[in-house]
Amino acid sequence: MPKRPFWPPQVDVAESTCWLPPPQGWVKLNIDVALGLEDVVTSVVARNCSSQTLWCCSARFKLTDAETLEFLTLQEALV
Repeated sequence: MPKRPFWPPQVDVAESTCWLPPPQGWVKLNIDVALGLEDVVTSVVARNCSSQTLWCCSARFKLTDAETLEFLTLQEALV
């Protein structure tokens, strides 16, 4: 992966990819996370096979490990 010279060396820049819709009858959840100094803001967007947004939500959590954040984000989105 390419690296930007002004970023710290441990930060990798991900290549851009195209969003692919889910199969007919399925809903795809896309999750994004923004890290702050003491907390994290997460967002979820649900789309159908026509790429229509069905719903979205966001939540703020205290900083924790990645697996716990993924669980909390999905729990927030589905409850």
